[in-house]
Amino acid sequence: MTIRKAVASDIDDVARSYEVLFDYFDSHRDRTHWLRGTYPTRAVAEKGASEGWLYVLRDEDGTPLLASMLLNHNQDAEYALQPWRYAADPGQVLVLHTLCVLPGHSRRGIGRKMVQFAQDLARSRGCTVMRFDTNIDNIPASHLYENMGFELVSTGKAMLNGILPVTLRYYEKKLD
Repeated sequence: MTIRKAVASDIDDVARSYEVLFDYFDSHRDRTHWLRGTYPTRAVAEKGASEGWLYVLRDEDGTPLLASMLLNHNQDAEYALQPWRYAADPGQVLVLHTLCVLPGHSRRGIGRKMVQFAQDLARSRGCTVMRFDTNIDNIPASHLYENMGFELVSTGKAMLNGILPVTLRYYEKKLD
């Protein structure tokens, strides 16, 4: 399995993966704050690829897409309200957004591999802290993050894309 920065030819697969995940949520218990047609969308993948934030994981032969995520320094407005334990300039904080592991590929260590890649990338870029949020009901993600040494800083209300109220768990980890 290889993780790399996404290119334009990955966008269709990433956008399709969001739809596959929404279909899965429709037939199973939803454990995320994502909303079909609102977030994430093809436009999110396009912007992520064009700005160099989107990363994909594929099998060694290049197909199929197994996971994607966005990595940048963008902290939503609610982040300013959190009681972060580690002070850091915004450029020293890598934020993980939209970690998407396709249904049928869970329990293969893919989420762990993606988060480890994010930590390694953050360190290589001189970041001292990683932060992110997840829906309060996304227990599998919370277990993964906590097992990888991320600290639950707080829970709080937020507005997804300014229209959908959600309750999030905010996580942080000081990088060595």
